[in-house]
Amino acid sequence: MGDAINIVGRSSERESVSQGVVRSLVGTPDGALHTADYVLGKALEGRLFHAAVGSLTTPTTFRVGADADQPEAVIDVPTGTTIVPVSIQAYLEDAAGTDNEIVAQANPAVVGAGTSTTGTIYSARLNSGESSRCTFRYTYSGNGTAPSSYIEFYRDGNAFANEADTRGLKFAWSIQQAAPVVLVGPAALVIYIDGTGTAPAGYLQLAFMEFSSALI
Repeated sequence: MGDAINIVGRSSERESVSQGVVRSLVGTPDGALHTADYVLGKALEGRLFHAAVGSLTTPTTFRVGADADQPEAVIDVPTGTTIVPVSIQAYLEDAAGTDNEIVAQANPAVVGAGTSTTGTIYSARLNSGESSRCTFRYTYSGNGTAPSSYIEFYRDGNAFANEADTRGLKFAWSIQQAAPVVLVGPAALVIYIDGTGTAPAGYLQLAFMEFSSALI
C-alpha cells in the first residue's frame, strides 16, 4: 500500500514557493483535493497587480497618431523581475476621429521616464502588503526609449468615427483568450492608444502577474 497523501484543509495558500520545495497538497476545509485557477492563485498570493489610466469620471485624452517613443502607458520591468500580462481593457467614450486603435507590445528593454506621469500599481489582494517591483508610467509628453525588437501581441481598432448617439468603444485582451507573453526584465509592457484626426478619450486598465525571475 502506498503512503497516505497529506492534504492541508485550507482554501488557499498565499506563500510563493521555490521550485523543488516539498509542500503539502492544498484542499478545501473538508480535505477534498482541488486545483485553483492559476491566475486566481496568484491573486490570492497578492502577486497579481493592477494599474489604470483615467479614474471614475475623469477620462484621459490619448493621442492623435501613435508616437513610438511616447506611449500611452508603460509597465517598466526591472532586472530580476518577470511579469505576464493577464488582461488589457480600454474604453473610449469619445472617439470622434477615425482609425481609433490600441496596440500592445512586449519590449525587451525598459522605456524609461521620458516626460511622463508615474502611476500607482495595486495588488489584487487588498490586504496582501505585496508591492510590485515594476514602474507604471503614462501620458508621455517627452520621449522615452522607443521599443525595438518587440513582440506586438495585441492590436484592435475601429476604422470609423463614433457618432454622437452611439456607444463608446471597448477593446479587450485576455490571457484566457490569446497566447501569453513573458516579459523578463529588463523589459516593458507598452500600450499605444490613438486616433486619426481627433484624439480619443477614455480609460485603460492593465493587470499582470509578477514573479522573481530566479524562481521561474
